Amino acid sequence: MQNNGKQKYARHQDRAEAFILAKAQTFEETDFDKLYQFEAELMERVRRGLQPVNTWEIPPVNNEYFLRLLTDGEKYAKSQFSTLTGLATSHAIGGGMNPRTAFMLWEYYHRLADKTNEAKELDALAERMLEDFAGRCAQARLPEDLPPRLRAAVLYLRRHISSPVKIEEAASAVSCSRSQLDRDFRKYLGCSPKEFLTRERITQAEQFMKYSDISVTELGAILGFSSTSHFCNVYKKVTGHTLRKRHEPS
Repeated sequence: MQNNGKQKYARHQDRAEAFILAKAQTFEETDFDKLYQFEAELMERVRRGLQPVNTWEIPPVNNEYFLRLLTDGEKYAKSQFSTLTGLATSHAIGGGMNPRTAFMLWEYYHRLADKTNEAKELDALAERMLEDFAGRCAQARLPEDLPPRLRAAVLYLRRHISSPVKIEEAASAVSCSRSQLDRDFRKYLGCSPKEFLTRERITQAEQFMKYSDISVTELGAILGFSSTSHFCNVYKKVTGHTLRKRHEPS
């Protein structure tokens, strides 16, 4: 069985090599270089939360480099959109964005792309998607002078935002006492760890309500609140308005 698996893998590898050799004769190396450089800069700006993202000012999906790489470029435009969205998701998480929100946005923009057929509309959607990810990374960006231990604590709290995490657990995860962690948060971020976690949860709540039809009860449970009433009270305290009013049309 093991030998059969190796032989099957070798056959696929040989076919891949044959495909690469055949395609290599039809492209210039610079086509790939330019496409790679273009995508690399887009993703770096997303990760760092820099806007506008597309400083090249060329279509992110139906650009000349991409269209030249495929026999029927327009047919695969949505594949290119899917690739960009996946890259933006992973780079945004690397830039400090909450993974749950990042993958929720990934799904949201994929759903919009499924309903889009016009090339110009798809490019406009790609631009919007990249700016959205970059904007959220900018909001999540931490001060450059943040001590490594405090940065690790912030990331720990963000990763556990959906569970009833205790501040003592975050302190233990970065090898310090709760009192020391509290002093660090107040010194560098101007709030206590608990206040920071609460703000992060409310920010997540705002984003969930914008991109999904989830109920208030489900949302409170997802964000680690002990009850719906507790969630509603905290939301009102932080934002100044109720969840019901938040949902009313303006």
